[in-house]
Amino acid sequence: MRLIINADDLGFSKSINEGILHGIKNGAITSSTILMNQKYTNHAIKIIKENDLKCIGIHLNVTKGVPLSNDVPSLINEDGKMKGFNRNDFEGTYEDVYKEMKMQIEKYISYGLKPDHLDHHHDLQYFPICIEAFVNIAKEYNLPIRAIGNETMAAADLKKVKYPDVFTEEFFRENVSFITLQKIIGEYKNKDISIDLMTHSGYVDEETPSLTGYYIERPLELELLIKAKKEGLFDDIEMISYGEL
Repeated sequence: MRLIINADDLGFSKSINEGILHGIKNGAITSSTILMNQKYTNHAIKIIKENDLKCIGIHLNVTKGVPLSNDVPSLINEDGKMKGFNRNDFEGTYEDVYKEMKMQIEKYISYGLKPDHLDHHHDLQYFPICIEAFVNIAKEYNLPIRAIGNETMAAADLKKVKYPDVFTEEFFRENVSFITLQKIIGEYKNKDISIDLMTHSGYVDEETPSLTGYYIERPLELELLIKAKKEGLFDDIEMISYGEL
């Protein structure tokens, strides 16, 4: 078993950034992905550079905040902000999605950094044009991806884009518990596969609830992952980043 523990949402808030760094330093988080258009993106970039973190990918985002691209009309409202996420409807065009994704990658590279992999904010795997843009841009930059769903995996296989064998989002919301971690490890520990365990770890300060609706569980996720590491739940498991796939 090769285990990636990825913390999404680097860049959302100072406290989330600091919590993710704490998890990485304690060996409880092996990978993270940064949102490139959020209030604390620059704070996250500073942390990445100061700590020479090589395990950071891009959390590609076409649904929240102000886009980095100047001309992506299908993604934005009249106020210039992205339209948000609606699982039943996505109005963005392929051209605008691809353009904004590429801009976010290039912004990260402009800091002298190399992304480790790509994943995406919200459930873009429900929309074929988003899958197409996501996989095509991963191929262009030769980066592995988090592949959610059969359609994304099929598209990645066609383009020969690498991704972990298993993606699990079980450690989330009401399922954030030590028992859940034990269950996941128990199910896969003796198998020759790679797994992306999605987490949303981090600390929560006074500002964080105004920046993300998912905040109550973040400190608990971090606490439980560190506990699991200290108590040996991850012993005899190869802990890797996406770059080691």
